Amino acid sequence: MTKPGLLRSRRQTYLILLVLFTAVVLGGWHFAGAPLHAKLTLLRGQHGTLAEEQTLLDAKLQTKDAITQEWAGWQFDKERLDTVIPSLDELPRALGSLETLIARFPVTVNSLQVGETVALERGSTVALNFSVSGSDDSTIALLESLETFPQLLIIDSITWSAADPANSTLSIRFRLVLLDPARLAEPLYEHD
Repeated sequence: MTKPGLLRSRRQTYLILLVLFTAVVLGGWHFAGAPLHAKLTLLRGQHGTLAEEQTLLDAKLQTKDAITQEWAGWQFDKERLDTVIPSLDELPRALGSLETLIARFPVTVNSLQVGETVALERGSTVALNFSVSGSDDSTIALLESLETFPQLLIIDSITWSAADPANSTLSIRFRLVLLDPARLAEPLYEHD
């Protein structure tokens, strides 16, 4: 038989061991677990913040791509406008292009007059008059080519007279539109 004092001492020993084990676990939690839990909570918060920042940056990247595409379109339009409406400095080149165009057709140039430059709000126009003679086909072909001339022409009047199909006269009065780069920098409207 076991002695009652011995059972009590075993129970007390187990109880003491249980209390010591609990104290060690609680002490370990206090010194190791709580700081780890705090760091884990901090890391979770930082992860959430970084995920939000990544979402914002992804949205900005998509916006950047759209802006880059829009900018490329504007650059293309600007280059096209620079060709269609040259600057005043490029008047000799534009007139040379016009002469080259007329020279491509079997016509006789009767007259070619360059008028004065007229200032506009953002640029200028130069009045031009020319008269050519040739066959109906060549004068019509010249007129069709003027419609696709790369610079902006405002045609004021066209006179076409044909005595016979072999000899017709085409007279055109038009204005060549030019930009003034210095005026383009000015605001279009004044703000009060």
